[in-house]
Amino acid sequence: MYPLFETLCLLEGQIRHAEWHERRFAHSYFREFGRLPSFSLLEGVCIPEEFQKGKNRLRILYNSEGTKAEIEPYQTAPLNRLRLIEAPEIDYSLKWRDRSALDQLKQQRGDADDVLILQHGAIRDTSYCNVVFFDGKDWLTPATPLLEGTARARLIAEGKIVPQELTLSDLPKMQGFRLINALREFEEEETRGMENLVF
Repeated sequence: MYPLFETLCLLEGQIRHAEWHERRFAHSYFREFGRLPSFSLLEGVCIPEEFQKGKNRLRILYNSEGTKAEIEPYQTAPLNRLRLIEAPEIDYSLKWRDRSALDQLKQQRGDADDVLILQHGAIRDTSYCNVVFFDGKDWLTPATPLLEGTARARLIAEGKIVPQELTLSDLPKMQGFRLINALREFEEEETRGMENLVF
């Protein structure tokens, strides 16, 4: 059984931003198992010939003893309309394989593509992505996300996005938003209009 995992972008046979995934892996491992790992996340990973072209999803499952890698072609799912859902009780602070609570929330999306999760009015994440809002000057991301994504951490370190506590009352000030994760590059993502956030 592998309780945790990392999802990485494999582009033209190259693993993207591996150091950020290694960093989160070490942090998550310590939180889950109470000690530092004796192995690296990417130890023993080899990319078969069939995945040397295009964009592919590399999932590395892990437990206290080791890892297991899975690779599959990546297909971008449409993520335009988001339904705002209050879920104060949900905890997904580590990248657990058990996503049942998130999946149950996503089932409430109705005719939207995904949910944007709120906790007592504070904006968190969608079921698969961190969210970034444009206020006309800066790109802002919730300071307290459900899950601290690796793309989010990297973009904050690069000064491209700014963490800030964001609530429902901040949304009218925003001009648009983007969704980011390891497979959705910030610079390549389309900016969606705020009309795509629905209740």
